[in-house]
Amino acid sequence: MFRLKKLVKGLDIIEIRGSGEVAVSGLSSHSKRVGPGHLFITRPEWGERTEAYVREAVEAGAVAVLTDLVNPLLQGCTQVICEQPRQLESILAARFYRYPASELAMVGLTGTNGKTTTAYMARQLLELLEGPYGLLGTVEWQVADQSYGAQLTTPDAITLQRFLREMATAKSVGAVMEVTSHGLVQGRVDQIDYDVAVFTNLTQDHLDYHLTMEAYGAAKAELFAGLGRGAKESVAVVNWDDPWAVRMVAECSAPVIKFGLRDGVDLQARAIEIGPSSTRFVVTYHGQVAMVETCFVGEHNVYNMLAAMGIALARRHPLARVAALCASCTPVIGRLEPVGNSRGLSVFVDFAHTDDALRRACRAIKSAHTGRLLVVFGAGGDRDRAKRPKMAQACQEEADYAIVTSDNPRNEEPMAICREITAGFTRDCYEVEVDRRRAIQRALQLARPGDAILIAGKGHEATQLIQGQALPFRDQEVAAELLAELQR
Repeated sequence: MFRLKKLVKGLDIIEIRGSGEVAVSGLSSHSKRVGPGHLFITRPEWGERTEAYVREAVEAGAVAVLTDLVNPLLQGCTQVICEQPRQLESILAARFYRYPASELAMVGLTGTNGKTTTAYMARQLLELLEGPYGLLGTVEWQVADQSYGAQLTTPDAITLQRFLREMATAKSVGAVMEVTSHGLVQGRVDQIDYDVAVFTNLTQDHLDYHLTMEAYGAAKAELFAGLGRGAKESVAVVNWDDPWAVRMVAECSAPVIKFGLRDGVDLQARAIEIGPSSTRFVVTYHGQVAMVETCFVGEHNVYNMLAAMGIALARRHPLARVAALCASCTPVIGRLEPVGNSRGLSVFVDFAHTDDALRRACRAIKSAHTGRLLVVFGAGGDRDRAKRPKMAQACQEEADYAIVTSDNPRNEEPMAICREITAGFTRDCYEVEVDRRRAIQRALQLARPGDAILIAGKGHEATQLIQGQALPFRDQEVAAELLAELQR
């Protein structure tokens, strides 16, 4: 609980209209989440809707509003006027929750693909080495024994700081979190001083928001530009095989652990052996050598494991101990997740929703299977349209046959999305079935014993977003039901 004037003291405030003595019991930037005693933070992008949201917040009990425009008709609450309310949101959130990140070992991962898998790997390793860690990512947010369905990969600043405070209160050693380009640009993580920051890779995605790859890359690089400038001794862990790696750390003042498969890195994987259900490789680090065995399959998961190991090494744990614990890491939901069956098929569900991720998933499956590879995939609506034909090209290069279907069409026409995808095919190796359930059924009908099927795009998701509705749909459950029907 803060007095309003103490909470905003020293910030770039133009004026306070009303009492600065009101007690603030919470913060919110969403009118539906306001409770009695809250400070409601507005956002300029709301435009004409702002007045309605403010009115709703006051009716719900807000005692103060942070805004860039004075409302002379507003009654019943204090108005705090500033030029950029959103820029103050992360500062206020960190202040209100008493800077929880300073009490935790903070690990942030950014990149287009691999964040979730690496985050789970890293958390498992760190918990075995140090004790309990919280998790904030695409699949879920975890605090102690509690798991919450993730609403955003990187939460808004208020939610983020609240969860970090809960982790600190629960005596967590630290937190592993995925840091998105949106979260960086929008300042959600501005008040977090990271102990370790990781770069996995950068390929095309989110250009509907960033417009260019240069802007997308610059957003990711913000995570590393901030390293080493706070009170903590920070370390960057970077995939040096990625073409964007040098750009990521161009303004980084912290030490860098470079990982990859090529020569010239600090942490290198060699002699890689990929099997149907495991991967083995030799790892070297500053003259030390160890053997790693993991249940994660595919070259892309070698990179993910190297990143997770790099985090542990940055935390000053010995290579031999870290390498031995890699065998204890368990698979991640919706990341090359197998669907068991008795038809002699290898069926996998994966979150791959970019051309690069689709290519990596296909290669991982092919490296361990000799039969045909059939892929069911689509593309999300209201998102980067330029990647759609590229996904078809990736599938054409790596798979034997594709069934193009709906992913999360959102507010777009599903068939229109499919047409934009199929424009990328240059040979007759696909068909279109807009209904996702029927598309999965079609793949299972076409498959022969020894074949592999990849159902891509949704991974861990339990719903399909269509015209403003979230309809129940889990690829794993649908595939299992259809396999059971075929086995009757």
